[in-house]
Formats: sequence, structure tokens, C-alpha cells
Amino acid sequence: MRYGNTSPLSLSLTLTRNHPANSKLANILYAKALQTHLDAEGAPVTALAADPGWVLTEGVRAVPALSSPIGKLILALIRPLFYAPPEGAHSAVFAAASPTVHAEREQFKGALVVHNKVRGGAVAAPLAPQGASAELAAELWRTTEEVVKSMGL
Repeated sequence: MRYGNTSPLSLSLTLTRNHPANSKLANILYAKALQTHLDAEGAPVTALAADPGWVLTEGVRAVPALSSPIGKLILALIRPLFYAPPEGAHSAVFAAASPTVHAEREQFKGALVVHNKVRGGAVAAPLAPQGASAELAAELWRTTEEVVKSMGL
């Protein structure tokens, strides 16, 4: 995944292929890039990306394939893997309000926060190489600036 080509066709193709993974990667990279800019300005702000995990929302329940008899069976089998919506909100609430984020700020700067049932809270997750890439984060930041400017904003 690269973010340097801002042509409408490129953006459309990039965003439609494997959209959930690409949007999650973009959120992580944007948090990293924002943290870099905040640090350069000396701002005492911590930028984070929060992943709610697999949340069993009304939107998931409304997926047409899951309303068939086999879909209902599959949903029943995988339901234990999903969080209830209040649990899904845990990582975002933790990122916004936990004293742990402030106390361990260096660990959380530009991090991905995920809900962790085993530890009973949220944690900064290890990142795949793409998510840890300062080069990709900077490229996304520059591309975002270009797109926003091209929109006259």
C-alpha cells in the first residue's frame, strides 16, 4: 500500500481493495505522523489509533449473507470471537481517558490501542512493519495535505 498517488482512480482502487485493512493501516500511520508533528511542535499531546476489534453491531447482524440459515449458523459459531458494542468502545475510551496513557506516554505515542480481554483492559499493540513505517506515515501525511489542498480546504 502506497499513499503517494492522489489521482481519483488510484484512490478509488486503493480504498476499495481490502478496505478494512487499508483504513486501519491509514489510521495507524496517521496517528504516527500526527505524533511526529506534535512532538516537533513541543505539544504535550499523545496521538493514538484505537481498534475496537470485532464488534457485533447491528451493521454486522444486517449483513445479508448472515441472514441465511447457513449464515446464522456461522454467526452462532463465531459469536464468541466478537465483542459487544460497549466492549468495542473500550479501546477508544481507554485512549481518551486512561491515566495509563498519560503515565506511560512514550509507550503510547503514535500507538495502536486494542482491547485485551485477557489483561482486562487495553494495551498498545505491536505493529506490523507497514504500521511501524515512518516513511509510509510521512507519505500518507503529504498525500493527505495534497488531497485537502486540491479540495480547496
